[in-house]
Amino acid sequence: MLLKKIDVVELKDFVARRGLVRDVLRDVAGIPDEILDSPRREHPCPKCGGSTRCRLVDVDAGAVFCSHCGRNNGDFIATVRWALDDCDFAVALDAIAERVGFRPNEISAPPTLSRAASPESETVYSYFDAENVERWRVRRLDFADGRKTFRQERFENGGWVASLAVDPESGKKIVPVPYRLPEIRSFGVAEIYVVEGEKCADSLNDLFRSVGAPRVATTLAGGSNSAPNWAFAARYLPGALPVVVLADADEPGRKAAAKTFEILRREGRDVSVVEFAPPPTFRGKGFDVADWLADRRAEGLSAAEIFDAFERVVRPPEAAPEPRIAATVRALDEYEDRDFEWVWPGYIPSAGISLIGGEPGVGKSTFLAWFAATLSTGRPFPNEPTVEREPASVLLFRGEDDVSRVVKKKATQFEADLSKIVVFEEFVESGKLVPPSLQRLDALSAAIDATERKTGAPCRAIVVDPVSIAWGDGVDANKQADVRAVLRPLQIFVEERNLAAILVTHLRKSSSADKSSLKDRFYGSIDTLAAARVAYNLRALKTRPGYSEMRCAKSNCFDYRSVAALRWTLDDWGRLCVEFDDGANDGETNASPKRNEREERRGAALDWALRYFREYGEDVAGRGRAVRRGQFKASDEAVGIFGAAANEGLFTVSEIRRALQELNVDAWNRGREYFYSLPQD
Repeated sequence: MLLKKIDVVELKDFVARRGLVRDVLRDVAGIPDEILDSPRREHPCPKCGGSTRCRLVDVDAGAVFCSHCGRNNGDFIATVRWALDDCDFAVALDAIAERVGFRPNEISAPPTLSRAASPESETVYSYFDAENVERWRVRRLDFADGRKTFRQERFENGGWVASLAVDPESGKKIVPVPYRLPEIRSFGVAEIYVVEGEKCADSLNDLFRSVGAPRVATTLAGGSNSAPNWAFAARYLPGALPVVVLADADEPGRKAAAKTFEILRREGRDVSVVEFAPPPTFRGKGFDVADWLADRRAEGLSAAEIFDAFERVVRPPEAAPEPRIAATVRALDEYEDRDFEWVWPGYIPSAGISLIGGEPGVGKSTFLAWFAATLSTGRPFPNEPTVEREPASVLLFRGEDDVSRVVKKKATQFEADLSKIVVFEEFVESGKLVPPSLQRLDALSAAIDATERKTGAPCRAIVVDPVSIAWGDGVDANKQADVRAVLRPLQIFVEERNLAAILVTHLRKSSSADKSSLKDRFYGSIDTLAAARVAYNLRALKTRPGYSEMRCAKSNCFDYRSVAALRWTLDDWGRLCVEFDDGANDGETNASPKRNEREERRGAALDWALRYFREYGEDVAGRGRAVRRGQFKASDEAVGIFGAAANEGLFTVSEIRRALQELNVDAWNRGREYFYSLPQD
């Protein structure tokens, strides 16, 4: 018996700080290891012999509960008293103090090492800010005796330090952003779930990913005590998305859910609360959605079956609306008249994708550097020399050109405001650097926000040169389904952000025999061209060395044939000099050389056919001047006028056939002999 009276608070602090709760439960209360090793699992009771009604319900406090013996929601001291047949309180304190070596005058001594003092495992939950940078984290430490503790840290001065940022409104130290913020802000999310604890959020997100559900679960650091902090963090939740609060099945969890509901409803959110009821055999506290998911997995259900069961809980059949189909139609006169908005009037539309294609070395990067420089300074474009605009920022995907040695020098050459041209190099996800991709619209949105904050100017354009660097993993640029899955969401995204997405690509190689149109020569699936609002072809002019040309190949903003072609060159001072094509056929358009050649061959074919009739034809009464074209109709290609042209290597069969049609030549036969007849003048 100890001589000095034991202070209960000092004893509990002594046991907890040294991690000796498990030792007290095992050695003083006689709780077997099978109960200590499996918190919340039902086991035979060591006191009354009940078969499956005893469990450790509070690992940190050391509270054991048995439904046969009666409720015991206290701590390890109450457990010791219960196990020792409700002994006196002082007797329980003495027994515990002797086991752990507690002396009233030694409570400030350094803690002794224990086999339960070191954590058995550690889980890190990372919190990212609005710029997708890891700024805070929560470390969960799990001990062998079932205890758990959480440590909150912030990244500062190149390392992790304890404590958190201070909320400027409440003065409290909190993590000021919701968990999984990048996924909350990602494109395509349809619903948000607010849970208690990062473990619950991760369990739900794993389920959503496995079935491809467009949903995300989030929480705030600090458990149920953090519910008031949604007054600050709610600003990061997209306002149009419904929010479902999943309450833990205990009093603190219900209070936290009610507080969260109250705050989000006050913010004008579409919010509801759902509680996952524990099974009848559960005797613990704090049953949550992670426990519910674990029970479903233990039943052997697949991910799809678990998701269906989850849906039935959060959307009970009786609460579901009656199934019906409703169609909405509007007449054209009900639509508001809207004009296209432009980043570069007449050439680069806002809220749309622009495609620029050309062979290597024709000046695509140079031209885009001039375009970015013009936007960054607010200088007028050549087709509107008297119109000046507010400077805007431009976001560049880091492409094939070296930024320091090429991109920056070209922008400097055109007197750009370099502070307003920003390069998107990579983003951070789960602590790892990931290259930017057009599939990750959440990261692109964060990059645009960061660009506008950094430059202090609105971002009007993103430039991807070439687009092949940003398709993302698993995308085949030649497959329509792959390309459509990337560019359709991108088009919606740029419409919402009201900016231009300029994608640069190469053209397929062509030969002299290639009869494909310019539209067909854009590299990749035809859906790349279809998704673009405008498409331009860039080429170097052979007849004007040093000049390049940009000509419209497709547009759904206007008649692309009416868009003036641009020609440009660099003067002696490195400035871009732009000329506009007035539309006249000067031999420099894409189609002019081929058109001239076809006209020449057409005329030559007509002359040759007339000479052939004069030399080899005979006058036939009522038929004009006729020439034999073969004994059988199938021999047209080898005998007669066709064969003669082919044998001389002058014209193709198609060219001769068109010439005969223009000469109004008639075909007729005499028995098995066939003729072409040229009418007499």
